[in-house]
Amino acid sequence: MAVTGDSLFCVASDKELQWVIRLYIVVAGLVGTSLTYLDNSIMVFWILGSDLTYTILFPQLICVLFIRVSNGYGAIAGYLVAVVMRLLCGEPLFGLPVILQFPGCILKDGVYIQRWPVKTICMLSALVSIPMVSYVASLLFNKGILPERLDVFKVKSQEAPADGAREGDETDENDKFASEPMLDTKC
Repeated sequence: MAVTGDSLFCVASDKELQWVIRLYIVVAGLVGTSLTYLDNSIMVFWILGSDLTYTILFPQLICVLFIRVSNGYGAIAGYLVAVVMRLLCGEPLFGLPVILQFPGCILKDGVYIQRWPVKTICMLSALVSIPMVSYVASLLFNKGILPERLDVFKVKSQEAPADGAREGDETDENDKFASEPMLDTKC
C-alpha cells in the first residue's frame, strides 16, 4: 500500500493481485459448480440466457446498427419495456405467474399457458419503444423544452458547418495531412 501527498491511495502489488485473481477464480468456480446441483439448472439457465438475449439485447442491437435516431434514453426505455413485459407475461419454468394475458391464454392444471408468441411480442414492443423514446428525448432537448443540464446522455445535436470546421478556427499545416488517407508504399 502506498501513501501519496494528502490522500491515501491503495496500490496492490503484483503478488496481491495474483492472490485476488486466484481467489476470484475459486469463488466463481464454486458458484458455477453449485448451480449444477439445482434441479433444472443447465436447461433453465440456457433458456433464460436465450430469452433475455432475444427479448432485451436483440432490439438494442437492431436499433444501434440501423436506426440513427436511437440514443441512451431510448435504450433504457426499451430495456425497461422488455423486462417488465417479459416478467408480466410469466414463465412456468421459473415459477413466474402470468399477469399479462394475451388472447388464447388458457388455464391448465392451475398454470396459465400463453398461446401467443410472448417473447416476440416483448421483443417487438422494445424495438418500437427504443426509437420512439429516442426521438421524443432528442426533440425535447433540441427544442429547448428540457434544459440541457438534464441531458445526461448528451443527445442535443451540435450544429456544425457543412465542411466540418468551426468558423474562426485556423487550420495548422499538420492538420491538413491528418485528414488525407495514408498511402501504402509496400509492393
